[in-house]
Amino acid sequence: MANTHLHVVNLNASWLCENAEERARHWLTHEEWQRLQALQNVKVRQQRMRQKVVFYELLNFYLQLQGQRPEISIGKSGKPFLPHQTNQHFNLSHSGDWLAIILSQAGPVGIDIESPRKSRDLMAIARHYFHPREIEHMATLNGAEQHKEFYRLWTLKEAFFKARGTGISEGLAKIDFTVSSAPESDQNWPVTAWQYQHQQLVTTPQPVYLSYVLPNTDALPGLRRDFPLNLS
Repeated sequence: MANTHLHVVNLNASWLCENAEERARHWLTHEEWQRLQALQNVKVRQQRMRQKVVFYELLNFYLQLQGQRPEISIGKSGKPFLPHQTNQHFNLSHSGDWLAIILSQAGPVGIDIESPRKSRDLMAIARHYFHPREIEHMATLNGAEQHKEFYRLWTLKEAFFKARGTGISEGLAKIDFTVSSAPESDQNWPVTAWQYQHQQLVTTPQPVYLSYVLPNTDALPGLRRDFPLNLS
């Protein structure tokens, strides 16, 4: 049985938009609410509010806090954690209209979701950040296939370093995800301690790519999109 839970939420979903402000006021501190209201961009403010609602309600459900606000701390590298639930790990990622959250009792986890909207020179970015074997592999691809491969590699790398709790500044080029099920690195990193998953959630009109990393001792979680319905 999986000890890891995976949720992906469209922040424009009707069930979330209808009473998001009321629910946010329940969870946010006065200081958080004031910072939220200070955001000038209305869409950004609304999305941030909905992100917090989903995040706190999911934590409340899985931690069985009965409506109490969970205490969140921030580690040295900026990764949030639960100081009073040391056996509960989580990670989240946001891109465009999408929020992805992974929670696990099996060990540290990482997740990254990307919904690219701008046209970019992906090979130029790859040459700057990726492992040489990944660059060589990407150069054999064209068009849509190269686009998909870039975001497969990028999201896997992001998720890996988030699971480590370090962030991508540790060095994107220091790990090779050409074969995602068996990444390679010449660093002293426990790459075999995790399992690596990637999928394209949406193809049109805007592609959405998701990668997540979880302990290899745990069963793969099912992807939940029905929150808040039928969570039990």
